[in-house]
Amino acid sequence: MGFLDKDSQKATNPATKFLSWNSNEKCFTYYDKQKETNVHLGLPLKFIVMKELATVKGWSDEQGSGIYSNEVESTTKQPLTVKYFKGGTVAKGLYQEIREKVVAAGGKYHQSIYCMLEDGSLVNISLKGAAMSRWLEFTQKSRSRLSDEWVSVPGFDTDRKGGVTFNVPAFRFEGTLTEAQYKAATSAATVLSAYLSDYLTANAATEGGDTQKASDYPETSDPFSFTEDIEPIYDNNDLPY
Repeated sequence: MGFLDKDSQKATNPATKFLSWNSNEKCFTYYDKQKETNVHLGLPLKFIVMKELATVKGWSDEQGSGIYSNEVESTTKQPLTVKYFKGGTVAKGLYQEIREKVVAAGGKYHQSIYCMLEDGSLVNISLKGAAMSRWLEFTQKSRSRLSDEWVSVPGFDTDRKGGVTFNVPAFRFEGTLTEAQYKAATSAATVLSAYLSDYLTANAATEGGDTQKASDYPETSDPFSFTEDIEPIYDNNDLPY
């Protein structure tokens, strides 16, 4: 035991906000822990993609608790440990192996996208369902452009599946970075890289993030911290990672 072993030395997530898409409100929202309420972030939104990961989030009516997991780079190679915020494990293993248990408990696969906003701040955008499907369609043939171009969400598109009408973010590319923006992105990337290096190494060492605690995440056990929408579930039989 020594100074470097102190809990205070543990790398903390540098994202200043954790955004999720809300179909009903037609915008991104984030949970403000101090105010204990969801905050609407109006469109347009403009960001640079830093890193894409995969995770599980959700809400269990039976347990009266939020659901969370560690974040991984590959769902086919790296195990997920899915837990309840109130304590207890939902399932542990590769996503396709535990998918049925996760879905039955109330968990959903999410795309976890770390980004830099125009003001230089780091945020995390969490997408699921139709919103994630729209993101995958947007990046399918243009993924290489994510490394040096801005992505904007100027508005939303309204889709319909069966008898359900829902809204999804309308992603667009909006130009390359200026020299000043490139420097800001490089600085943000250095901070995020340092965190993710420690985080992903710890995940690998514990084979699925057993070291993760509910306090490491922005959500709480309050059901209102989880924005619920009406988007159709994306077909998880063909996950991107």
